[in-house]
Amino acid sequence: MHEFWAGVPSGALISAVISPIITTRSVRASDRRKAAQEDAMQTREETREDKLRDEESLYSAAQEFAQGVTEILTKPSTPKGSSTSCVTGTTTERAGTTRRRWTRSSSARR
Repeated sequence: MHEFWAGVPSGALISAVISPIITTRSVRASDRRKAAQEDAMQTREETREDKLRDEESLYSAAQEFAQGVTEILTKPSTPKGSSTSCVTGTTTERAGTTRRRWTRSSSARR
């Protein structure tokens, strides 16, 4: 029986030294994997935020453009101070010559 108990202190000593080493290595490896995963997630989040910012600025620019175009299309096209009447022309032919006759209509608008 003495031989059985003689191995206990050496086994306890070996496990007291080797177990922390194994644990330390596995924890470090786990920490490295976790850090790599967090870096990947941070990169994805930053990419997503950049994309959202770009889309928001593009949307804002498109809104400003649409507003400008709408103002141009809905604003009267006559310069300030001029009347909004429309001038129309008709062509008449007499004895081989062409004459243009202009009429002014104040009710028609451009």
